[in-house]
Amino acid sequence: MIGKNFISLSVLGMLCLYSCKQTETVAAATNSENAVPKKDSSQVAVAPPKVDTISQASPAVIDSLDAKEIQALEGKYNAKTCENGRFSIELTDKDGKKVGYKIYDSKKVIASGRAEISKSEKKNEFDISLGAMGGLLKGDTLVIQNYGNSMNEFDHFGQCADKYLNFIK
Repeated sequence: MIGKNFISLSVLGMLCLYSCKQTETVAAATNSENAVPKKDSSQVAVAPPKVDTISQASPAVIDSLDAKEIQALEGKYNAKTCENGRFSIELTDKDGKKVGYKIYDSKKVIASGRAEISKSEKKNEFDISLGAMGGLLKGDTLVIQNYGNSMNEFDHFGQCADKYLNFIK
């Protein structure tokens, strides 16, 4: 009995080490840009460090909405073009700083959570993320891309044939 447990643990440990080694190999292959150049005796100069372009990008303003903006966004948005308004999205204020959402199929809640909202460069326009769904909120209309393509496959509302769904307040 003890021998079987010892053998099992040994095999498990070897698999873990092998898995870690494979992960390091894959990570090194995919991050070849960040790899340290091999030192060559004929090469004396070292390349300057690469500037991190991600940290220099302008940060999105997430959940820095004031009370008026949150109040303007709150409400129930209905997709009139899809099966007579079967689907709807409700945005609600959570403690004055965060916006929650619920996605309804008729009267049944099919998804809920915290919406991540960032201000767009245009006035009265917001980028919104509802879990795996992203959209654009402009005025009283919330536009969501319903399905993707062969390179980026997703399907949010399978019953609707429209590429973009307009949810209207």
